[in-house]
Amino acid sequence: MSTFGIKCPGCEILLEADENDIGAKVECTECGRPFILARNPDPSSAETANDTVTFTFDAFPKDLDYNQPLFLTMPNGTFPVESWSNVLEKCFSYAFANNAAKVGELVDIKTPFRKAVLISRHPERLRRVKELGGDLYMETNLSAHGIVKSVCGLMAYCGFPVKAISVTYRVKSSEPPAPESKVDAPVSSSEFSKPLDFSTFTTGITIPVRVHEAFLKHLSVKLERGKSHPVTIMVGDSSFQVSINNIGFSDPNRKQVLAFLWRKNSPLAKSFQATFTAAYQQLMEDHANRTGIDTALTVSCGEQPDVFKIAMDTPLVESKKPDAPVQAETVAPISLEATSQDGIHGVRIQENWIRFDFTNAPSFERTVPAYCCIDGNVFEGRNWVRILVALVEFELAKGNPALEDLYEKSLYGKKTIRPFLMKSRIEGSRNCSELSNGYWINVGWSIPFLMQFIQAFLLHCGYDEKQVVIYGVPKANNSATHESSQTKKTEVHGVDMEKAETFLKTAGLRGATVQELIDAIQPSAVFWSTKNLLDENLNVIAMPDNRYVHADCFVDLDEAEDVFGKILSSHFARFDGYSNNQLLFGAALQELSMFLNDNDCENINVVYAIARYLFEKKAAGKKYKFAPPHIFETEPDYPLNLKGLMIRLARSNGGILHEVDAKHYLQKTMLTYGSIGQLLQVGNDKMFLMYDRDRYLLSEVIGIDDAWCRQMHDRVDDLFRKADVAYVIPRDISEAWLTTLPVLPLGLAWTHLLLQEILDKYPAIGFKSISAGLNQAYHTLAAAFVSIDSPLQTFPDVVTLFMEEHHKLPTRMSGEELRIELRDKGMLEAGEMIYSIHKALNDYRFAWTDENKTVLIRGNK
Repeated sequence: MSTFGIKCPGCEILLEADENDIGAKVECTECGRPFILARNPDPSSAETANDTVTFTFDAFPKDLDYNQPLFLTMPNGTFPVESWSNVLEKCFSYAFANNAAKVGELVDIKTPFRKAVLISRHPERLRRVKELGGDLYMETNLSAHGIVKSVCGLMAYCGFPVKAISVTYRVKSSEPPAPESKVDAPVSSSEFSKPLDFSTFTTGITIPVRVHEAFLKHLSVKLERGKSHPVTIMVGDSSFQVSINNIGFSDPNRKQVLAFLWRKNSPLAKSFQATFTAAYQQLMEDHANRTGIDTALTVSCGEQPDVFKIAMDTPLVESKKPDAPVQAETVAPISLEATSQDGIHGVRIQENWIRFDFTNAPSFERTVPAYCCIDGNVFEGRNWVRILVALVEFELAKGNPALEDLYEKSLYGKKTIRPFLMKSRIEGSRNCSELSNGYWINVGWSIPFLMQFIQAFLLHCGYDEKQVVIYGVPKANNSATHESSQTKKTEVHGVDMEKAETFLKTAGLRGATVQELIDAIQPSAVFWSTKNLLDENLNVIAMPDNRYVHADCFVDLDEAEDVFGKILSSHFARFDGYSNNQLLFGAALQELSMFLNDNDCENINVVYAIARYLFEKKAAGKKYKFAPPHIFETEPDYPLNLKGLMIRLARSNGGILHEVDAKHYLQKTMLTYGSIGQLLQVGNDKMFLMYDRDRYLLSEVIGIDDAWCRQMHDRVDDLFRKADVAYVIPRDISEAWLTTLPVLPLGLAWTHLLLQEILDKYPAIGFKSISAGLNQAYHTLAAAFVSIDSPLQTFPDVVTLFMEEHHKLPTRMSGEELRIELRDKGMLEAGEMIYSIHKALNDYRFAWTDENKTVLIRGNK
């Protein structure tokens, strides 16, 4: 049977058809539209059996870029697909629908089959989001190969037959075909043509090597490697300010890359997006899907130096013409020499600001923060230490799982052996800052090093360079010779507040940013002074997106205040002095629908901002404590985050937190989380100790001090001496011996898991656990307990000694035989490490062969 591909004339979805059915009346399987089946006469658009390939997910090709997927086959049927993103969505949806429990295990963690978060409850953590269902979101910003690899890993993880899943795709060339230029002018050494692609809409145009010489000669300066130069791009009658960048390395032997660069939000990019809206949306969905996109751009040198032209058939639609030329955007380290007209997030870039570009940390010596925005969130601080602390606190409040390993390891490389998040301050040091969770970070570094640490921290937390906008400004010169005292007096003050209020009243509910106020009222005013005045003004409401609105612009705000107060009072009574943005917004939609509609504020963040103004900023009497997204009736004595709420819940139950109670509370209060273990940071924080699989114990109720630790040491040491062993297997410890340990509160009995937690989190006791270190579940018992100064420091150390005690070495056995013997002796649980024992024993004393199925145990000799 010979098949070919054809598009439905109704929904334009790609269908597979049989050659024998040509001329017959058929119906589209997607939209139901009937049409007469006919082969497309254009051979370039016909998908025949000769140009299609089918692969199963257990053996997929490595290079899938620029290949068009046609059909996806899964256990529940075969489906037409239009892009690789479509393949990803259908496969993830199938997995979620058929094994939601396993998919749920991957929420907000780096998946084992791809070291990145692919599924999250927090869409802001993902780069391009698709809703999966059940308040879960999936990452879709992946290459074709990344999509297939991720789907393969997910299906295998969920237990689906990978061989039963396949994709049929149309083979294209190894790179996107460059369409013929529709420009009549001949292509010369000072001109080139290229297809309209995704980079045109977002980043710029790479200049081919063959025209490098001509384009460089057309500049008014000699453009050295690693430098950039502002130029003008003419598209028809429109002109745009961009930059030409010589991204070549300083080493002349390295390849030189020349490119025109602009940003996604620049006027030129916006104009391209407005002109080719359908193509832009198509390429946003799948960068390689160029179906139907045949537009070509011809780039050439203009009549004047530093002027270049882009010619195309379609007239350009300008999105918004700037009032004045915009400062050229560069890739090289930026020290702006002109003021940006539009600025960033409403903030005007000043002449002496220096942008942090991840390579110019030494340039920040003797600077202070001017502006810091991370993925749309603005951070303030009078010095770089305050900025670093603010960033860490923000990620802690979000519950970012990327922070978990920072309790054990350093961000500073070889400069220090201490973890980034320290349990206690460095003895004798004043250069440590305490965080809201009781941990400390070392901030005793020079400014250039602090900038490097900020960079390392942000990258570790999952941000990329495009999401980081940081500017510094040189510290003020104390010399009075440069400016008059009158000028100084002007520069240290913000705008006149009476004029600011008048301006905000005319601005209405849209309000204004700080910079917009300064530009309109007093251009010489200082940004931060103005912001502080606005934050202190009781007539001004701080709204989302760094905007300010005058309270008088809201209709019936006084009446709404009473209703807001009643809503919060009911929440405080129901949730023991607690509410949050979700609860508030849900109630406001019911109780204040007319107010929200009249004031165009049916938005969760706007409602939260209004409540914060009414009951924190403006409140004359008792003020509530707002810590986004939380609201507290009084400021609590625990961290203002999800973990803090769990501390309060545990205290209300005598110090015990049941996991089912925690989940129920979080569900009632409409709060999202990854897992309870991650939320409590049980892997690296000693606030909560695991008592058993479903319960956690607050360490503060035990009363652990130096005397208590000495008592614990004596009991465990006595256990080792009486048994006369170098290690103790936790499962061998009897219940009777556990009763000899210090008495626990509430009449609780000791558990093996609690003992393990205590030993690991309180090294003063002098003993610790040894486990395989393969990221087992938090509640997994370790293989052995040893003294801290024991020569047995790793899992292979303990297993080697065990085998020497029970076998004559060297000896050879199957990996499963070894695992079962360790399991039977109590070192492992039932199915623990059933497929990974070779990884846990990746040591010179264990020689693995036969695809890691057989091991030769050499021993220590």
